[in-house]
Amino acid sequence: MCAAFVLEGGILAGHLDRDRVNPSDFARGERPRERNIARDAGGIREQIRAVQPRLQEIAADFSATTAQLAIAFALAHPAAATALIGVTRPEDLEEDLRAVDLLSSRSAWLPLLESVRVRGVAHPRLFDPVKHE
Repeated sequence: MCAAFVLEGGILAGHLDRDRVNPSDFARGERPRERNIARDAGGIREQIRAVQPRLQEIAADFSATTAQLAIAFALAHPAAATALIGVTRPEDLEEDLRAVDLLSSRSAWLPLLESVRVRGVAHPRLFDPVKHE
């Protein structure tokens, strides 16, 4: 499995003002506050923003950033072979690669993430691999 959009457009890395400007709105002149990101297909961004302070606390307890913790979380899944991450500077890549170091302590931090779990998320039918009647 390849985990994609691991940082939810940078929101899990602390860029809380990022959001989606639809192409038609962009064409009319609306611009994103930061970088434009993909649409919120699962309806989870507000929940992520709400738990960000707790996520920062958990990450800090392991001398990590929220980005590192998010990447490590994706890589901790037994079926994960890789994770797609986006970086804008070489130092971002170096920082994100430190997420691998967190995997050895996953039994300590993984249970703590239950307190920031996003609940009630369902992908739109467009992305649902099983059609429900």
